Amino acid sequence: MGVEQKYQALIADTEDGKTAWDTLKANFEPSSKARLASLVDDIFSSSFDANEETIGIYGKKIVEKNQQIKEAGIEMPDILVCFQLIRYLPPEYQNLVQILYRVKGKEGEMVLIMEKHFLRM
Repeated sequence: MGVEQKYQALIADTEDGKTAWDTLKANFEPSSKARLASLVDDIFSSSFDANEETIGIYGKKIVEKNQQIKEAGIEMPDILVCFQLIRYLPPEYQNLVQILYRVKGKEGEMVLIMEKHFLRM
């Protein structure tokens, strides 16, 4: 069987290929609740590792995961995406992090600061 072991439990009780395929499809369609839960988990378990990627690549990864969540039918508030972006930044970026935490007013201001900073990387 060409299904990864971690997904075999989903189709363990099926007896034919069509049923197995339909079960897998239902769980991995962009709009399924299981797929959405997986995407949300992916975005909030992502962390920046300076040994493996640049900050720009990390930012792009978070933005892409957020786009996948949007395509699945859920609109995550921009402020949550921003918090995830700054959550694991290395110490040399703590000045930026503190500025972002102190931004008052609309959450859009924080988003604009983040976009401006990440575009320079």
